[in-house]
Amino acid sequence: MLGVTFILVLFGEVMPKIFASSNNMKLAKLMANPLSSLMVILKPFTNILVKYTNLIEKRIEKNRKNSSNKDKDEIQDALDITLTKDEQELDILKSILNFNDVSVKQIMKPRMDVISSGFYNEFC
Repeated sequence: MLGVTFILVLFGEVMPKIFASSNNMKLAKLMANPLSSLMVILKPFTNILVKYTNLIEKRIEKNRKNSSNKDKDEIQDALDITLTKDEQELDILKSILNFNDVSVKQIMKPRMDVISSGFYNEFC
């Protein structure tokens, strides 16, 4: 079993990578025409799959928005009713509930703007 795995990894992964890295231009020229032909042949099938996938995604997104807004409103109402004593806990739970509405662009920072606190250096 171990020998078969070794042979498969050697001839299926390692050898092709070694060959491709040492003969990169030769391999690229050899594979350019077959890949271009394959792209032309499969283009209609690809277009059908992309259109069908987009249609499914739109339907799912529409259904998810409708149901998630109702659910979110119900949960917020339940939180307001049950947790009137601890305001901090209520804020934490509401922020967890609204976390899905935050886009990545709103919280992203460029690497140059990030300041290290030394935590990384202590443990590495």
